[in-house]
Amino acid sequence: ASLHIATDETGKSRGYGHVMFATPEASKAAIDEVNGMEIGGQKITVTAYNHTYQEEKKKNFSNLYVRDLNANVTSESLTKVLSQFGNVTSATVRVDEEGKSKCFGYCCFATHEEAVKAIEACNEKVFPELSEGETPIKMDRFISKGERQRNQEKSRQLRRAENAKYPSLYVKNFDETVTDEILKDFFNRCGEVRAAHVMRDRTNPNISRGFGFVTVKDHTTADRKSV
Repeated sequence: ASLHIATDETGKSRGYGHVMFATPEASKAAIDEVNGMEIGGQKITVTAYNHTYQEEKKKNFSNLYVRDLNANVTSESLTKVLSQFGNVTSATVRVDEEGKSKCFGYCCFATHEEAVKAIEACNEKVFPELSEGETPIKMDRFISKGERQRNQEKSRQLRRAENAKYPSLYVKNFDETVTDEILKDFFNRCGEVRAAHVMRDRTNPNISRGFGFVTVKDHTTADRKSV
């Protein structure tokens, strides 16, 4: 079995995780025994991950995300323009605290087919009623915050798995002007470097913490760099 707790960029738990068992029987037993159990005073929910359902939701979307709108576009004018592609059930242009447009919004069509038609007609196209000058608008399937977090978590897991195949070096006490690129170029003198990352202050990414990590291709290269 393998266990992974989803965390944000600061390492704080997102309140959910994934457990992979060796057999379907073990997964079912875990659900039967643990679902609803209290851990640390918190009742937890354990369910089987429904991959098919999630994929079907992606295939049959009708909610769209629209950006690069001009500042004068309102929810009403967005609805009017996009209605030529189908039945718009809702359309919203996001505004700030002062009521000024943030130049992006959302649109929901009655059917998936209408949403696809709108994307094909509008994405990367200039619409005088919607565009800012000659800048094309961008339109695509709306991705919820939860899905974005899952995608980011999946990407992080893939990076970790990929980097785990290669030796990593801990580097410290370098100048605050050193960037990822400088660090990578410096260590490339000893062999191929796959990645280099300078750790930065959480509240101000412009401030280096004076240490970082270098991932190299093989142990021979790592030994050279450690000398």
